Amino acid sequence: MKRWLAAFTLVSTGLTAFVVVGLWMFSGLDLSLDGYIAITLGIVITTALTIGLMALSFYSDRSHHDQNVQLKV
Repeated sequence: MKRWLAAFTLVSTGLTAFVVVGLWMFSGLDLSLDGYIAITLGIVITTALTIGLMALSFYSDRSHHDQNVQLKV
């Protein structure tokens, strides 16, 4: 599990860097350093939030907590 997480983190970081450098080199955007930092942080935080929510969803499904909840109307 730890090897997968480390590999995923490395690939995600590399792809983020690739996208930001691509934006910088090939687009007509005249962003300052603050703009590129904001883009990078936005990508990283959104990716981390998505991974966390999906992990919680898988954990909930595998631990069968959803089946133990009884609705009282």
